[in-house]
Amino acid sequence: MNQRERILAAIVGCMLLTMFSLFVVGRIRDLFDSRHDRISQLESDLNQQRQTLNRGKLASKTLQEYASQSLPGDRTLARSVYQEWLLERAVKCGFSELNVSPLPGKPNGDLCYQHTFLVSGRGDLKELTQFLYGLHSTTLLHRINRLTAKPITGTNDLDLSITMDALSLNSAPNTQSLDKAATTQLTHGDLEHYVDAITRRNVYGPANKPPELTLAGTQTAHPGQPLRFQVRARDPDKNDKLSYGVEGESLAGARLDDSSGQFEWTPEKLGEYEIAFRVTDNGLPAKSQVGKVKINVVEPPPPPAPQIGFDPAQQSVLTGITEIGGKRQVWITVRTEGRVLKLFEGDEFAVGTMKGTIQRIDSAQAEIKTDAGQVLTVALGKSLLAPGGPSAANL
Repeated sequence: MNQRERILAAIVGCMLLTMFSLFVVGRIRDLFDSRHDRISQLESDLNQQRQTLNRGKLASKTLQEYASQSLPGDRTLARSVYQEWLLERAVKCGFSELNVSPLPGKPNGDLCYQHTFLVSGRGDLKELTQFLYGLHSTTLLHRINRLTAKPITGTNDLDLSITMDALSLNSAPNTQSLDKAATTQLTHGDLEHYVDAITRRNVYGPANKPPELTLAGTQTAHPGQPLRFQVRARDPDKNDKLSYGVEGESLAGARLDDSSGQFEWTPEKLGEYEIAFRVTDNGLPAKSQVGKVKINVVEPPPPPAPQIGFDPAQQSVLTGITEIGGKRQVWITVRTEGRVLKLFEGDEFAVGTMKGTIQRIDSAQAEIKTDAGQVLTVALGKSLLAPGGPSAANL
């Protein structure tokens, strides 16, 4: 083999070696690429499996939370405890003519059962707000499906109809009560915020007017003797109801009837006293008015001197007590004159030596405050004045 042949053979050998090397490198590269793709696929499958597992754990945790907020898993028990729960809250809010009844429910797949209830009754806008606040401030799995509230003519009440849906998960524990149901804080805070915001927009009537307080003026009392008078008020809104109270500090031992405004106090010491009364209506929102009464506690006047001769007051008898227009009226028969005095509380009269004012009328007796400052209690069938002056029984 000559020189040229040897060179040609070397060139051919190098080319074959280069081609073989390229083939081997390409094959190896393909194997690595295939392995890399396989690893990437396995990592993607693993991530998907992890996501599925995490979603399963999250779903399991969510389901456990829902089970803790659900009605009992037993449908009969769930219907009973939720009906009782609704009834207790409606009564607490002040609804009247109340009825809570279950309606037909329905299963929701294999997971839970949907119960339906109807709450009907009557109540004002404030009571309805309290009821709705109680529903929304608990984490129970329930919702209001439908609510209607129609004004009742001549009252501040609404005719209410509320349809409720509540879920009972099959996996929920069969608790005997919902009293421990978790509560949640609503967006705008406590109940009073919602009551104030809603009742100030009472769409069912005109703006509420405050009551008008009528006070008895300055009163005179004597130590050891009861002082009685009535705090009177009227409300421009005829359907409003009034309640009475004491504003600030009261007098020791004083009593005030919160529905009638009747005040009673027996002072012990001389002096000048002052007490403030408050009258509040039940409008939406409720409004009040406050007024003050001064009380002068002075020594009682000396007893009147015995009178000689005939006094018509001794022959004037309390013969009847009746009621006219919702106000009690007392009848006093003056036998010596053949006439009958018909008097309401606050009316003044004079018979013989007896001059005074009808202070209070009960079902079987009347209290008379004389011009001399004495308070006499005269029973039916008794005379205004016993012979010789007022008897101890009448004081």
